[in-house]
Amino acid sequence: MIDKELYDRISSLIQIKDYNKAEELVINALEDDNDHLYITLGNICFLQGNTEEAEKNYKKALAIEPDNPDSYSNLAVVSRQKNNPEEAVEYLEKALSLSPESPEINYNIANTYKQNNDFENAEKYFLNAIKLNIGFIQCYNNLGTLYQDAGKLDKAEKIFREGLLIDENNPSLLYNLGILYDSLDRVDEAIDMYKHALSSQPVWIENLNNLGIAYKRKRQHNRAIKTFHDALSIEPENPMVKNNIGTTYRDIGSREDAEKYFREAISNNPGYIKASINLGEIYRENGEYDNALEELSRIELLSPDDNEIKIHKASVYIDRGDTEKAEDIIEKIIDKEPDNITALSSKGMLLLKKGKYRRS
Repeated sequence: MIDKELYDRISSLIQIKDYNKAEELVINALEDDNDHLYITLGNICFLQGNTEEAEKNYKKALAIEPDNPDSYSNLAVVSRQKNNPEEAVEYLEKALSLSPESPEINYNIANTYKQNNDFENAEKYFLNAIKLNIGFIQCYNNLGTLYQDAGKLDKAEKIFREGLLIDENNPSLLYNLGILYDSLDRVDEAIDMYKHALSSQPVWIENLNNLGIAYKRKRQHNRAIKTFHDALSIEPENPMVKNNIGTTYRDIGSREDAEKYFREAISNNPGYIKASINLGEIYRENGEYDNALEELSRIELLSPDDNEIKIHKASVYIDRGDTEKAEDIIEKIIDKEPDNITALSSKGMLLLKKGKYRRS
């Protein structure tokens, strides 16, 4: 074991992210037969992003005490970080055999099965962890997102709600419940969840962005723009948020402002396909076909396999009356993807433009 006074000092340093000082204290105290110190050193290395050294220290701990489940559990975390979920499962199964009543190990193995897309085992071990520790909030969150990803939305809502009965202000549960309500078009409830989450965690870009989108869906455009600007006050160069401000201005007919924010989003991330397509659409709607084609061709060079860009280029050619170029683009997409609905729809528009479509 680690001396309590030393352990408290190390924990305090880790809490304030003074990893160098924490590491120094551990190294000075290292003893060849103290597996807990090696585990602590491994944890510090891992927090610094040095997974190789973390793994070495966890294995040293294991050599000292082969039956310490914490060593196996920590090695599993390293394996997951190295994108080796099969190895992680092996480590966690060993840890679980040594400590079957550990909610943390059940939780870790559940997350690993979730990463492996093994729904049945992930659900089983999340439920085990909750049974062993009914207040294990992160379990409710991750089990809820497991159900959400599997399309079991009733179960997802139920487990999120159960978690909120334990911690009514938990921002992750509130945020994910908001996403669930958004997906069900229960937008008012989604807004309530996002706002509640912000009261617990005000500096959260993704939540502010989702709240802004929800306001936009409710046609509360001024609130949407204000919320997006609140997000920009935290991350002034965030291209996703700037793109969403642009789409909001476009929706209310303020094309000049929309163009400004699409341009800024592209300036912050030149490879941002959505912003480039949106800017191209502004140009197309204004009849600035050359500008539209220039922007769409630029982003196509960066993402040559993206068919959405190609379809938007075809739309510009159709509007400009250059039906042959449009037809060439559309046919090439349909040859590769015969069931591409957007390309087939564009082909219908093209035939109408060429006067070749006859109603039955």
